[in-house]
Amino acid sequence: MDEKRLLRAFKEKYNLTWFNVADVFGRSMSSVMQWLSGRRKIPRNTLRLLRIFLDNPQLFKKYRLSEK
Repeated sequence: MDEKRLLRAFKEKYNLTWFNVADVFGRSMSSVMQWLSGRRKIPRNTLRLLRIFLDNPQLFKKYRLSEK
């Protein structure tokens, strides 16, 4: 799956807004929009976390709970 599809799948799986996606990865909305448009590549560490969270919903749930 390409980077943009991974990002969209993550957003849809957890019913997030793009603002929430930016917040989860500690990035700005501008960065997320540039990733979606293809103007910038998603950083490797962010891609790694994205894949981990997509494959392990329990980890994402635990992460989100610990952030509050």
